[in-house]
Amino acid sequence: MTPGIAAESPDRIIDACIHHHWANQRELMEYLPRSWHDYLTPSRDYTVPVIPSHTFGRISGSKLADAATGSRPAGSDYPTLKSQVLDPQRLERAILTYDTGALLAVHPAQYMGRELIRAANDWCIDNWLDGRDDRLYSLVLIPNQLPTESAQEIRRVGAHPRMVGVLLGANGSGLLSGHSHYFPIYKAAVELGLPIVLEAGNESNIYTLTHHAAGGPPVSYAEYRILADQSLTGHLGSMIAQGVFERFPGLKVLVMGAGAEWLGPMLARFDFKYDSHGREIPWAPKRPSTYVRESVRFTTHPLDLEVASEQLVKLLRTVEGIEDMLVYASGYPGWDTEWVSDVKRTLPVEWHDKVFHDNAARLFAWPSAGEKDLQPVRSTRRSDPDADPARMTTDEPEPFTL
Repeated sequence: MTPGIAAESPDRIIDACIHHHWANQRELMEYLPRSWHDYLTPSRDYTVPVIPSHTFGRISGSKLADAATGSRPAGSDYPTLKSQVLDPQRLERAILTYDTGALLAVHPAQYMGRELIRAANDWCIDNWLDGRDDRLYSLVLIPNQLPTESAQEIRRVGAHPRMVGVLLGANGSGLLSGHSHYFPIYKAAVELGLPIVLEAGNESNIYTLTHHAAGGPPVSYAEYRILADQSLTGHLGSMIAQGVFERFPGLKVLVMGAGAEWLGPMLARFDFKYDSHGREIPWAPKRPSTYVRESVRFTTHPLDLEVASEQLVKLLRTVEGIEDMLVYASGYPGWDTEWVSDVKRTLPVEWHDKVFHDNAARLFAWPSAGEKDLQPVRSTRRSDPDADPARMTTDEPEPFTL
């Protein structure tokens, strides 16, 4: 699969998932308070790694072979992103969603993780949302182990006109997403009109207290991929059964990284069980499929494009209105990056406008025309290099200003 041909003007295409990352950890550390920076550099020759280990990796490589420029890791270089994705795919907008940086949310040292996440958000604004390309947007990364401080981070960074959603990141709490632990996060997201993004694989880290798959952890990359939807099913079922969408009207959720072929059987089972046991959750009066259709969207990435398109579309059509629920995402620079041309060739033509543009246009918190034209945007980089690394931030965050 290869990118399409470059064009002079963009199509109506929004890419909801491009994984970006720093080329070197020191890029991120520049945004830390001095005390944490010094803690992570105990000697001139050694820097403490900050990304918690990811359990699974593809034997033949997890990134596109030609995605790097020189020695820079894939997804860390704007010129390469522009030449390989933004221009050839003729994108109108692209959302940067972090690569392994999303694992900071499960950092075993909670308060260092909090500072690293703040640093990541500021790094993203300075290095990617700096006005060089008005197609680029991103998501607020949060320390979800600390829900109150997560809400503060949403309010601090989410007011930035190019932050269009909230990435829940790796599951650091060990709780399903319907738990009241997350309510401060949802409240802040609704206040700013930002959707919540749940990504497959966020249960696969060695520090998470929940499993990627039902019954226990997988032991191979193949199992990890095959069972990618199971934790997401649990999170969605929890949000519905615990009445999250009733408690927080207007909350929107994007489920990312597991495709959607599994959605038909899941919704059929949810509805069937609700018809039998719905009286046990009177605070959720609608059928589960109704909540999903109203409030949840799913990325195309990774659809099984190698399967015969007729078979794949037949599976998708088991969900009524699926064309209103799918959002195009490439997953660049993953080995399974889904190029626009391949997805267009697979999905029915009558779905294209909705999948490639309209559904995402309605989901994310895009800036108004006036905000979009403010260039360049200022960083939210903090001005307290001597902050105490053990401090608890309980005060209200400073508002973002241009």
